Amino acid sequence: MMEKIRRLIDEMKATGKYHEPRLKSRAFARLHKKNLMLFRFDRSQEPWRIIGVIGFWETSDPSIIEIGTFYVSPEFWRNGIGTELFSTILQIAPRGAQLFTVMSDARAMRIAMEFGFMPVTLATPGFSLGVIRQWLGSDRPIPDSVYPYCSVDGCQNYGTPKSGERWMFVRNGYSLPEEERG
Repeated sequence: MMEKIRRLIDEMKATGKYHEPRLKSRAFARLHKKNLMLFRFDRSQEPWRIIGVIGFWETSDPSIIEIGTFYVSPEFWRNGIGTELFSTILQIAPRGAQLFTVMSDARAMRIAMEFGFMPVTLATPGFSLGVIRQWLGSDRPIPDSVYPYCSVDGCQNYGTPKSGERWMFVRNGYSLPEEERG
């Protein structure tokens, strides 16, 4: 299994879209064993391989969980594997947890929005740079998409999620605890 995980990670690294410090085969195996990371397999050929993955990543606050490392091998796109993985991870999410994700792929963004996630910007009620930094952790860059585009008319337009830009999404219905509202 470790060799199959290593091959998957190599495939993911080649895209340049993933937070490399997370792409560790032992971490994937540990999370999978705890049912915090789901794999989708293609057993139609020998050797069989992992063709999709999605997982939960803890934050400094146990009630806030990131859905991350969402990937489907390109030759398996457009057959529902991404939707199936996202649906399954939401079904096993702890009740009451606040869920978020950071993505740069338009297909993944569409799937997240289909499941009630909305883009986060500095205009999202309750979100400040401090809250976003707390959720992401100090080792990860804040997505540029949280900042407005600026023009001669000021800095009002936040754009819309599109491929190639890192966007943060939070599950619809989220509200900050009273003590964190600004």
